[in-house]
Amino acid sequence: MEWRDVNTITPDLESDVTGYGRHNRLLVSGTPGQREVTIREDIRPGLPMSNERDRMRVANGWQRQHPRGARLRYVATSERVRSGAGSWESVWYTYVY
Repeated sequence: MEWRDVNTITPDLESDVTGYGRHNRLLVSGTPGQREVTIREDIRPGLPMSNERDRMRVANGWQRQHPRGARLRYVATSERVRSGAGSWESVWYTYVY
């Protein structure tokens, strides 16, 4: 999945990437050869930050990038990073399996 392929027409309150409005948008990407999974949290007005349980729910859902049965181990969290267009900020969570 490309980052730009996120459905921007579906409102946050109706999307599973926000837990139906429970938290900011979470997008999962993987690096198979490095056994690494990254979750990008896009900080959106009016939505709270995710917690670890929210991130694991999304990481193990339809965006899964690691093998079934493999457990993700938290490695690091980035500082807030402003998007290239400067319209939003994101936080990146890194995991290995």
